[in-house]
Amino acid sequence: MDYRDECESPAYLNTLDGKEVIYTEFIGERTMEENIADFDRMYKEDVLQVFDKFKTTKDVFLCALREKYSNPYNRPCTWYYVPLAYYFNGEFDKAFEFIDKRIEIAKGSEARILSRYNSLDDEDTKDRRVYEAIRKNLKQWIAKQRQFKVDDEYLPHF
Repeated sequence: MDYRDECESPAYLNTLDGKEVIYTEFIGERTMEENIADFDRMYKEDVLQVFDKFKTTKDVFLCALREKYSNPYNRPCTWYYVPLAYYFNGEFDKAFEFIDKRIEIAKGSEARILSRYNSLDDEDTKDRRVYEAIRKNLKQWIAKQRQFKVDDEYLPHF
């Protein structure tokens, strides 16, 4: 199955340590000086923190495991990435536990839709099929001990 058109991402970051970040608004009722001062404050207090936290590619690849707020809006496309983060971190059992849990959630959703509408379409079964494809690929990668160069090291470590 080809899921290359699906959106996956290590994080949909708009909060950091529970605080909304990377948000500023130019308000017409304020002077431009006030707007720029707010933008400057947001950049120094929020954006620079994000850059400090994610200095390396590895930091970005593993953020789904380390950042409590990596998916604040519970977007399924961001959950698709979590098993890959576990894979990169060498936590294969956790990757499959996560996949199995999300498949069970998807099956529950499918059952509710089926009981209500007596049919399922591709969109209704997409989450389950995506996780099944990820599981299949991860099993193949583990069997082949596939690694990816991330910064100056190869992940996962076998």
